[in-house]
Amino acid sequence: MRLALASTYNDFYGAQEYPVVKYLRSPLYFEVELLYSRDPQAELFLENCWATYSADRDSLPKWDVVVDSCENSADTYKTVFHPVSSNARVVFPSHLKRFEVKMFSFTRDRTALKGQIYFHCSVVICDANRQSDSLCSRQCIPGKQRFGKANQGSFFFLFWFGSSV
Repeated sequence: MRLALASTYNDFYGAQEYPVVKYLRSPLYFEVELLYSRDPQAELFLENCWATYSADRDSLPKWDVVVDSCENSADTYKTVFHPVSSNARVVFPSHLKRFEVKMFSFTRDRTALKGQIYFHCSVVICDANRQSDSLCSRQCIPGKQRFGKANQGSFFFLFWFGSSV
């Protein structure tokens, strides 16, 4: 998972640029990529993505930005999924997912907490040739996350990763 400079997803923040400072409600453009796979039938889907106030993915406070492959319905500023197209850098668009989140802060007793916010995601990897697993055919996968794919897939494995902002 990495953070793009803009909605074009052409340029990304380098490790030396973290932590990234953003104003409230400024867009954050995340790209999640399946690395080291040359299988055109593999497709990555976001299962859950969330933010925490520490690097520990299980820490509190926590805010969900993607829930069961959908945007968080409790969020006033909905997560936006962006399409991925083939280009010189992207050989298999199905190996990437892109989404936008508005910057926010955690609060305690109506006071904004100062410090870094860490984003985490769990993903599923599906096989476009297999249609048996419900993890790969959830409501938002065909509609919100999948752009131009007709087949539903089957679960291979689940993992998580994180990034700080």
